[in-house]
Amino acid sequence: MISTVMPLMSIYRLPHGQYGYKGHVINLPQDVTSFASSLPRNTKNLDVLIVRKDGSDNTHKDFRVRRSVVLHALLWLKQHNKYYRDVTIDMEEVKQLPIDGNLSNITTIEDAAIKIEDKSQQQEENDESYQELGSFVPITVQKGTEEETVKKSINERQKPHPDNIIPWPSRGDTPINEFVTEGYISCAFPTLFPTGKGDFLAPRERTVTVGNYFKHLMRYEDGRFAKHPRFRYFALNTEMRWRALQTGKIYIKQHPKDARLSLEDLKEMISSGGKELSKRVLHYATSLRGTKQFWFKQRSRLISMIDCLGMPTVFFTHSAADNQWPELARLIAENPDESSSRSSAVNNNPAIADWFFYERISKFMKTFYVDVLGATDYWFRFEWQHRGSPHVHGVAWLHNAPDIEKLLSSDDSAELLDAADRITAYVDGLVSTMNPGIPADGNNIINSIPLPKIKPHVCNQQYQGINNLEMDLVDLVATCQRHTRCSTSYCLKRKRGKQECRFGYPKPLQQVTTITTQEGEPVVLTSRNDNLLNAYNPVQLSAWRANVDMQYIMSRNKVIKYVAKYATKSEPRSKGLQEVYSTIMKSIKEDAHHSK
Repeated sequence: MISTVMPLMSIYRLPHGQYGYKGHVINLPQDVTSFASSLPRNTKNLDVLIVRKDGSDNTHKDFRVRRSVVLHALLWLKQHNKYYRDVTIDMEEVKQLPIDGNLSNITTIEDAAIKIEDKSQQQEENDESYQELGSFVPITVQKGTEEETVKKSINERQKPHPDNIIPWPSRGDTPINEFVTEGYISCAFPTLFPTGKGDFLAPRERTVTVGNYFKHLMRYEDGRFAKHPRFRYFALNTEMRWRALQTGKIYIKQHPKDARLSLEDLKEMISSGGKELSKRVLHYATSLRGTKQFWFKQRSRLISMIDCLGMPTVFFTHSAADNQWPELARLIAENPDESSSRSSAVNNNPAIADWFFYERISKFMKTFYVDVLGATDYWFRFEWQHRGSPHVHGVAWLHNAPDIEKLLSSDDSAELLDAADRITAYVDGLVSTMNPGIPADGNNIINSIPLPKIKPHVCNQQYQGINNLEMDLVDLVATCQRHTRCSTSYCLKRKRGKQECRFGYPKPLQQVTTITTQEGEPVVLTSRNDNLLNAYNPVQLSAWRANVDMQYIMSRNKVIKYVAKYATKSEPRSKGLQEVYSTIMKSIKEDAHHSK
C-alpha cells in the first residue's frame, strides 16, 4: 500500500508454515508512466490476487491494516526517504482504511477444488510438482504474458458463472528497467529501506556485484531482510536475471555477428529450427546455477572424479531436524525449549536455518567422513523438500574399502568366496539395518519394537550431553529410521497392476549379510531384524541426530544411475528454448524499440 513499485511474484504457503515462489519476479510501477505519486493505494485497486481454499478467510497478517500506522509511515517516508519527497498523501484514501482490521475487498478466488495436503515427508522425487522454477532463465521482454495467463485461468474456472468473472487488478503494463533505475529496490520495499539508502544502483565509492549485495543484505545484523517473506525470493530471482544478463553480454562480446542480426534474421533462423543459435546460447548457461546446463557440468565433474578415484564406497543422505536441533533453536528461537517457538523461528528465519544446515553438514563431512571413516574424497548436493527442509545426497570414497570390481572379477570359486567374506565383513562394520531395540532374529517384532521418542524429541538432545549412548541409539532408530508410513502421496506407486512402496518396504529379514545378484548386478543384503528399517551407520546417526541413509556401493552401473538421477537433476523444465524463441518473436512488434 505504501510502495511506489510493485514486485510482481507468485508466493504460496508450504505445509508447516514456510513459503515458496514460482516463476519470475517482474517489477512494475504503480501507474502506467512512472512510480506512484499518490499513496496509499485504493484497496480495490491493489495489485494483489488471493487464491485460497473455499471456506478459509483473509486473516493472514499481511492483510491487517491500521490506519494510523499507514499514515505515520507515509509521513515519515516523505520526511526521511528521498524517493518519497514528491509523493502526495491522499487523505481520502487514508480515511477508507480500517482503523485496525483486515482488508475486506482484495480480489479473491475461492476454489473448492484446491486441496491442501501435508506432504512433509515427501522426498525430492515428488517435489517437482510444486516447483516451477524453469531451467532456462530468459530476460522477459513480452508484455502481459503473466496477466494473460492468469486471466485465462480465472476465466476457465468461472465459465459456468459468466457474471462472476473476477477483474484482474489494473497496473502499469511496462516493467521498470531494473538494470538502470536507481531506487527501484528501495521503493519496492520501503519497510526494509526506510531512508532510501543502500539501493543497489545508488551512487557509491566502490562497485559491488549483485551477488555480494544481496548476500550482505540477507546476512544483515538485524535480520529484517532474511525474515521478510517476499524479499528473499525477490533477491534470488533478481540475481539470477542479472547473471543471465551479464552472461548475455559475454555471449554478444564473443559472438559480435549475432549482435548485428536483424529481427527478420532472427525470425528466419528460428523458423528454420535455430539449432545452431540454441547451442551457442545454451553453452553459456553453465554459469547459471540451477539450469540444466549447470547440472550437466556438475555431472561431468562427478564422472571425472569416478574416472580418477575409482568407484565410490557409499551413497549417503542426511536430512534436517531443523525444528528440533537445540543448537539452531538457541540461535533463532525466543524460547528454545518450546516446540512451537522452534517451529515458528525456523519458518520466520529460513535463510539462517539453511545456513546452519550448510555449516553443520560441512563440518560433519570432515569430522565423520574424513576423520572417522577415512574418506579420501566426497561429493554431495543440496535439495529441499516441499515443506522447505533441506537435505543432501552424496557419495564418498573410503581409503580402506575393498576393491569390489577387482575382487569380484575372479573366475576362481574359492577366491570369490573369500572375496565375499571380506566384503560382507567390511559392510557389517560400516552399514547397519539392525534395530537395537528388538531381538536380533526379528521375532516378536510387533510387541517389542520401541515407540518413537518425541516428547521430548530425541533429536532435541545434544550428543555431548547423552549419558547412555546405547539407549539413545535405540530412540534415534525408532524415531528417525523406520519407514512406518506408506501413502499414495509419498511412496506408493502402481507397478505390475498393484501398489508397491518405491523404497521396497517392507523388506525381508536377513540373518546374515550376503551378496547376491539382482538384474545382473551384484547387491549386498545386510543382516536385518526390522523389515521397515532404513540403513544407517550407528556413529553417523548418533552424531547427526536426524534421519540418515548409508548404502554400500557394489556396482559401477548403480553409480552411473545415481549420477544421472541426482547429479544432473535440474529444476523441472520450463518451456524449451525453441518455444521461448517463438514466444518472444511473436510478442515483439515490428516498430518496438527493443526489436531494433
